[in-house]
Amino acid sequence: MSAPLSRVPTGIPGFDEMLKGGFLRTDSVLCAGSAGTGKTTLALQYLVNGAQLYGENGIYVTFEELPDQLYRDALNLGMDLKKLENEGKLRVVCTSPSLLLESGGMDVLEQPVRELRASRIAIDSLSHLSMHVDGNRLRSEAYRLVRYLKVRSLSSLLIWEIPRITGDTFSVTDIGLSFVVDTIVMLRHVEIRSSMRGVVGVLKMRGSAHDTRLREYVIGDKGLRIAEAFGDYEGLMTGVPRLAEQTTRKFEEWLIAQPARVPSAAYDELCAEALRLPGVRYCAVRDVYGSTIAGGQRPGISELETLQERIDSGFRVSLMSAVLSNSPPSFGMPAGLTMLYENVAMLVYPLGAGAVLVASVPPEDSALTRVNIKRIIDKFVNK
Repeated sequence: MSAPLSRVPTGIPGFDEMLKGGFLRTDSVLCAGSAGTGKTTLALQYLVNGAQLYGENGIYVTFEELPDQLYRDALNLGMDLKKLENEGKLRVVCTSPSLLLESGGMDVLEQPVRELRASRIAIDSLSHLSMHVDGNRLRSEAYRLVRYLKVRSLSSLLIWEIPRITGDTFSVTDIGLSFVVDTIVMLRHVEIRSSMRGVVGVLKMRGSAHDTRLREYVIGDKGLRIAEAFGDYEGLMTGVPRLAEQTTRKFEEWLIAQPARVPSAAYDELCAEALRLPGVRYCAVRDVYGSTIAGGQRPGISELETLQERIDSGFRVSLMSAVLSNSPPSFGMPAGLTMLYENVAMLVYPLGAGAVLVASVPPEDSALTRVNIKRIIDKFVNK
């Protein structure tokens, strides 16, 4: 029987679960993502947790941030880098890419590696190295650096910044770095229900099984943590997520099977009362496929076509997200609220038998309108 693989746990909640216990020891890990996705936070947690939880000293090499700014930002996330430096468990090395390239890592890194007996290192970032060498040399220089770190038994985390924030561009493979490193971790932002959400994925992990699902991550006052997988969505890599077809079908079957709460004969009267509420611009009863059964818009609104297009385009995703968030099949009213655009909020209320009430209001009026619409619906329930 083969010996178990030696792992380097990150100590990041949920992340080691994705990695089946952690990175493989002395492997080179590329953490890729656009600006603001949390690459530096992940790298610092990797080093700080290594020193505090696992007795593995680390070195943080930065080409862009001044030490004082790094200390301040880390402290806001609960990581006291100065304290760890004073204890001889961590070293922050602020240098230039050209100096590292000229020395091949020897002059800049050799002394701190030896003094700390370091076993972990993070380099922020390889993207800055690329500005000092042409495209043909970058792969060879990155390979030379990775070999230097491996020979010294350092488990490395290398940061690569992707220029684009959204869309389907992922440039690591374009420059050949995927062949140099052992593991690739992707961080990116996607828009879901008009909110920016963080997505993490392990695209490659040489020599080890890993979780291939895309999972959500959040950054709080204690750093980065991994949440649940985006099981109900697909298209996350393109930056334009949508509810998976299987989720849509299950939702439709479930909603159609719900018993009627409001009789269909009351739909027109229900919509008419809702439209008389302050702030309600559009109100309709729709079936699970988005077809209008009853309803209309407030008289005097001149932008019916634009408003209707917005509601139609966002209806299905908004409806499913809203109702599913109430944990079917036992949900109460009111159901969910979804922002479609900056000036339109949609309120969704299940009426049973595959029918839902949809009302659009300005976001600032949504809280009071929710209460008032619920009161109107209650008059017609089981009437």
